[in-house]
Amino acid sequence: MPLPSDFQLIWYISVIEVFSLGVALILVVLAFRGYRKTGSHSLLLAAIGFGILGVASLVEGVLYQFAGFTLDEAHAFRSTLTAAGLVVLVYSIYRTRAQEPERGSAQPDHTEPAAGISVPLASETDCLHA
Repeated sequence: MPLPSDFQLIWYISVIEVFSLGVALILVVLAFRGYRKTGSHSLLLAAIGFGILGVASLVEGVLYQFAGFTLDEAHAFRSTLTAAGLVVLVYSIYRTRAQEPERGSAQPDHTEPAAGISVPLASETDCLHA
């Protein structure tokens, strides 16, 4: 099978990079919506990490095609951004795990009583006189 020409190869790489950018954009939007809904900073960090990964794919092509960088230089820059995005993603997952309670640990029950059921609450003075 003959090798594709440089034009065909660049076109193929460009299509894949645009697809990768689109998927990263979808992930950024989903993570950011989750952040706005829950206020979880881990989701905000995930959105930032996915954004960095998406930008990395775009930046390599722009640097190579329009900024006069060699392919090796552009690839090195992309690899740096990819590593940074992955570090942010790992930190967002680590942060989530660090904030979760350990399995099996007793958690206070913050649930509301069923409608129509009144639960008497003990005051501090009741506890002191018991």
